[in-house]
Amino acid sequence: MVDELAAGGTHEERPRSEEPYRGDIVLRELGFRYPDSEQFVLRGISLRIAERRTTAFVGSSGAGKSTVIGLLMAFALLSKHRAL
Repeated sequence: MVDELAAGGTHEERPRSEEPYRGDIVLRELGFRYPDSEQFVLRGISLRIAERRTTAFVGSSGAGKSTVIGLLMAFALLSKHRAL
C-alpha cells in the first residue's frame, strides 16, 4: 500500500456508513487458520480496543498484523472462538 500511495495512488477514507461504530472491540483467545491449511497462523489472540481509541498494530513482517486487521474488519473465517 505504501508503494501505491508513493506512486500517486489514492486511499478512500470515507466511512462506509453514516452510523459510527459503538462499543469496544473485544477478541478473546482468537485462533485463525486459512481454509487450505491445517496450521493456525494466529493462536490465543486476546485484545480490547476501547471505543473511540486509535490503535496501531506493529511488528515484524509475517507477524500476523494484516491477518488480525482483516479479521477485525470482516469478522470473516473465525475459528471456534468468538469476536465480540
